[in-house]
Amino acid sequence: MKKASILFLSALLIALYFSSCNSDDSSDNKENDTALLTGKWVLQKTGTIADNGNESLQEIPNPGKCDSGLLEYSSNGTFSNLRYEFQDNKCVSYNQKGTWSAKDKIITAIYDDGSTTLEILELSQSTLKLKQTLKTGTTLLVFISVYNRK
Repeated sequence: MKKASILFLSALLIALYFSSCNSDDSSDNKENDTALLTGKWVLQKTGTIADNGNESLQEIPNPGKCDSGLLEYSSNGTFSNLRYEFQDNKCVSYNQKGTWSAKDKIITAIYDDGSTTLEILELSQSTLKLKQTLKTGTTLLVFISVYNRK
């Protein structure tokens, strides 16, 4: 479960690095969007999208007052996803690293043990909002993550 959540958060962070571009966007706009993704992002909210399209977002719980996780996209195509969990009365850190690429609002993150894709729903100077869709059997699960720039 921890590995799956690390992959999910990493994929979301990777999505921050890439922004969507319409087919009529210039290369300058694509470079500006990439520049917007590059940097450090702090996870603020997570949630889901229901079948009716309604989003349900919640603040990230922090029972042990651990540091917030940090997603960092580098301009060289690498990322780092540092996050913390409160276990056995202490904050435990996990850091996942890999490479990423983006095209047409889709971020692809590659880890040592797999890959994931994320859709960029929103990207600005201060906010990154990502969507991840997972299929388990015949069920589709849709997750939303919202980040603020550090």
